[in-house]
Amino acid sequence: MSETHQQLIRNYGKQIMQTTHQFSPSEFTRMAKRYKKIFNPYLPVDKKARMVDVGCGDGLFLYYLKSEGYESIEGVDASEDRLEICRQYVTPNVHCENVLSWLEKHQGQLDVVFCHHVIEHFSGDSVYGFVERLAAALKPDGRLIITTPNACTPWAGYNLYHDLTHYRLFSSDSLTQILALYGIKAQIYPEAAVAFDFPSGLRWLAWKVREAWLKLSYRIDIGGTRGDQTTPLIVSPNLMAVGYRSSTSTTV
Repeated sequence: MSETHQQLIRNYGKQIMQTTHQFSPSEFTRMAKRYKKIFNPYLPVDKKARMVDVGCGDGLFLYYLKSEGYESIEGVDASEDRLEICRQYVTPNVHCENVLSWLEKHQGQLDVVFCHHVIEHFSGDSVYGFVERLAAALKPDGRLIITTPNACTPWAGYNLYHDLTHYRLFSSDSLTQILALYGIKAQIYPEAAVAFDFPSGLRWLAWKVREAWLKLSYRIDIGGTRGDQTTPLIVSPNLMAVGYRSSTSTTV
């Protein structure tokens, strides 16, 4: 990873986010409603479970976890300017560190690790070291939840190139493969439009029609029914992987 890339990550708020986005505190409540629809089925019952958001940024996901009553939440991110927002609006329990170094120091300590739109920022073989550390940081049978842009969508070019620090995309197949290398048996789900208010409900209805057409287009263009594959055909803009670290698994 080049020094320029590392500098962009350290100053992600002002050099990337703030050039194309305008922050508003209203994002916290709006995104919490969306996250509730997507992630609630995969959260632990134990409200005291140690839960860490790797690459937490402004703290949108931590705000959602806090609103759901989880007591032991923390975040880690290399961008101090984004963590300032998180500390102001969500929690002071965040760490400004290189995520690889932080994970290395917390092997086998975490019940749940969340990693939202981070894996695509790792170049070359460095992504393998990142996933290895994510897996190693989990307790036996600990849970890993990852979201990332989807390569198997007409918007793959946008997903890859709209952020200057993106290096790669995954499909449901390749995301399953890289997690399996490090003992994480994962299920892959679409991360798309969800209905949490009237406008989002209309978007969800339109998306279901669009999704059916995209899956038909895939079968026309690529061929086959994928009947012999264990990973699902997912055409949503983003993917979500929910996996567990097996206490008996081995890694590469």
